Amino acid sequence: MLTVRETAARLGVEASNVRKWVRDGRFEGAKLEETPLGPHWLIPESALGTFKRHPRGRPRKSKPAAIESSNKIAGKK
Repeated sequence: MLTVRETAARLGVEASNVRKWVRDGRFEGAKLEETPLGPHWLIPESALGTFKRHPRGRPRKSKPAAIESSNKIAGKK
């Protein structure tokens, strides 16, 4: 089991990103453990192998099929 900081170091991201992702349920098997210093997330090493980052930014809008086919005919991408 890895801490949030250890997971962040392995993924090359900030610990705040890992905390958000773990709250969103993106690490399978992660659990919140109570300690005398407060709650800490523990993330299984196996969860790193299946973890996928979403691309940055806003998702692209898909073009309607009619526009897509007219662009192909006109030679546009």
